[in-house]
Amino acid sequence: MRLLESVVADPGQRLRQIDLLPPEEHRNLVAVWNDTHHEVADLTVPGLFEAQASRTPDAVALICGSAELTYSQLNEHANRLAHCLTDRQIGRNDIVAISLPRSIDMIVTILGVMKTGAAYLPVDPKYPAERRDLMLGDARPAVWVTAAGSAGITVDSPGGTLRLELGSPSLVTELRTASRENVTTPAGIDGQEPAYVIYTSGSTGRPKGVVVPHAALSNLLASMQSNVALREQDILLSVTTPSFDIAALEIFLPLVNGARLVLAAADETRDAALLADLVGKSGATVLQATPSLWQELVSSHPDVLSGLTVLVGGEALPDGLAEVFREKSRRAVNQYGPTETTIWSSTSDIGTASRSSSIGRPIWNTRFYVLDDRLQLAPTGVPGELYIAGSGLAHGYLNRSALTAERFVADPFCGPGARMYRTGDLVRRNFDGVLEFIGRLDGQVKIRGFRIETGEIEAVLSGHAGLTSVVVEVREEQPGDKRIVAYCVPRRSQAIKIPELRDFAATLLPEYMVPSAFVVLDEFPLTPNGKIDRKKLPAPVYDAAPVARGPKNAQEEILSGLFADALRVESIGVNDDFLRPVGTRCSPCVSSAGSVRRSTCGCRCGRCSTPLPWPDWQRP
Repeated sequence: MRLLESVVADPGQRLRQIDLLPPEEHRNLVAVWNDTHHEVADLTVPGLFEAQASRTPDAVALICGSAELTYSQLNEHANRLAHCLTDRQIGRNDIVAISLPRSIDMIVTILGVMKTGAAYLPVDPKYPAERRDLMLGDARPAVWVTAAGSAGITVDSPGGTLRLELGSPSLVTELRTASRENVTTPAGIDGQEPAYVIYTSGSTGRPKGVVVPHAALSNLLASMQSNVALREQDILLSVTTPSFDIAALEIFLPLVNGARLVLAAADETRDAALLADLVGKSGATVLQATPSLWQELVSSHPDVLSGLTVLVGGEALPDGLAEVFREKSRRAVNQYGPTETTIWSSTSDIGTASRSSSIGRPIWNTRFYVLDDRLQLAPTGVPGELYIAGSGLAHGYLNRSALTAERFVADPFCGPGARMYRTGDLVRRNFDGVLEFIGRLDGQVKIRGFRIETGEIEAVLSGHAGLTSVVVEVREEQPGDKRIVAYCVPRRSQAIKIPELRDFAATLLPEYMVPSAFVVLDEFPLTPNGKIDRKKLPAPVYDAAPVARGPKNAQEEILSGLFADALRVESIGVNDDFLRPVGTRCSPCVSSAGSVRRSTCGCRCGRCSTPLPWPDWQRP
């Protein structure tokens, strides 16, 4: 009706100029469903934490292993470090990089840095040296904090960066004599100053640093507290690495609301049995994790959900997992949001949501727009790209003004100077105002909660001297089992060894970005217009590394067989690490020297003539 009325009223107008939205629907999409205004206290995280420490100084604030600190002790330790940093002229507009293992020192350092007015930059100590150096070289932090004698930290700091080693005798002495009083920064910490910098995957092979201001972080914490309602008797168990931005919620939400933060050790975050045991021993009442980690945990220890408030996000929530949450948890909340809009931008109560793909409604002081490619509002129920505006927006990308201008654009539905972030996510708004996630509009994907751009992996692998072309795809051979696959075309007359490619990738990329499989092809299949036909890229064969030790008894033989069936590989050794990326080779495809023989084939690897023993239900 709107279309016909518009055409009759003005037959000469262009079709793309016709507004299909009646005034009432336009008002719903822009104003009614974006009515999220709430007053938030004009305090930064350091101020909120100090206020809490003064209210409950003797309450336990932080536990890691057998060590624990009260609120007053944690505040004093952070103050001592903050004074040591301010003595070195560290303060507002500075960046401090932190490469520390999961420990009490890590939390103390993060708080201490924020108290100075500087922004913290988490750099995972397990990152490859090249990626770590790229981040440090781009951010140029004033200080780089590491653990004394850190394994893997072997290179000098970037030029102009002061390196502090926590635990070194000189710093221990300095900290012991430093002031315990709160740091007073000139004019206080402004809410628009950076609180932290988080690096995310970049499509050009260069990670990009997202600069998040204090006010955006405070707004998130206030909104999440109104939803989760942490009490002083609550215990939040933190399992996320600080280099993943959702860890900031796990760290700060309990500490600014008087609850207790329990920091899981690194090995506990990777082992479902250890993690389930820690949930019980710690008395955890709240746990946040990605769907992948939750799936691993509840599949083997479903009783862990009893009495637990579940926070889940970082990737699409499977229907089956959502149903388990509804049945067994105290409460479950699905969360959605890109790093550029400060961790989470919307929440959805899984117990009341009709679909697991629902990402709910925007949090406090946040606006959602579903737009078409002309930045026009998509009608209710019609898919479009999600744009996010409001208090949660980051400043942009560090040292990337052009990219910032491309992704953070003017908000045409608000006043002058307002911005909105282009997410690249395809969504639709249902008739009750709730948003439903459909997928990505580009090559960006999420695997185990980590945001990955396949273009970055392609750019890194293209640097290998033996390759001419690389295409990286994320394949899901079985529902919920996403894996990165690299398709490579070698230079003429050059034998490429799969282990060599894997080692090359592992030295330049974080472990979660190393492809699970490498497929070597003579050439890529092409579409009629000359583009790579990604639909015709062959499915890989996931094969384990060489067997270190075979089974020595019946029990080990049975378990090895079960793992081989589940992971779809020929054989698995007793000591093999099945969590590491696996390759794409079967014995007929690889010579004794490891070089790939490429030939016409009949098996799924695409390179040999000997079929693999697939079960009937998996046969290609």
